[in-house]
Amino acid sequence: MSLPLKTAMRDEKSKSEVVMQLPEKNDNDDLSTLCSKICISVRPTAVTRLGKKEAAKLPRPMKVTFNSPFDARTFLARVSECKKTDDDDVKGIRCRPCRSPEDQARHVALSAQVHKLNETARATENETSYSLRSNGEVWKFTKDANGKWKRATEWIFTPSPQSGN
Repeated sequence: MSLPLKTAMRDEKSKSEVVMQLPEKNDNDDLSTLCSKICISVRPTAVTRLGKKEAAKLPRPMKVTFNSPFDARTFLARVSECKKTDDDDVKGIRCRPCRSPEDQARHVALSAQVHKLNETARATENETSYSLRSNGEVWKFTKDANGKWKRATEWIFTPSPQSGN
């Protein structure tokens, strides 16, 4: 198999996967319980913990594989919708789409740039904050007259060029 074909297949498979944080207990039972709570009929085909198990660390992220990208998006949407309710069991769950290695590298680079933007904003003591979203967009937030955070929709992020490239 050629390299571009392998890359395309890996990217397609990553679209059918979701990465989430759940306490490390019985992963399959916990995921089945979650699916029941969010009232979704789609069930994952595989569940895997990422990284090495170390007692002192936080729970490892869990990669959940679905039959299709549509099923993965449906699951993400239902979790997102249920997080808005008063159910504390669902509110604490963090979920995001899986990323290909290239997308993950891009996300790490953007994360460093957003961190620098936030450090600069804190140093100048202005009421500004920046957020890197799971889809790769960078949003700017400012405080309004009432002291509440509001997204500055007119602001557009332009990434700085990578040094050494």
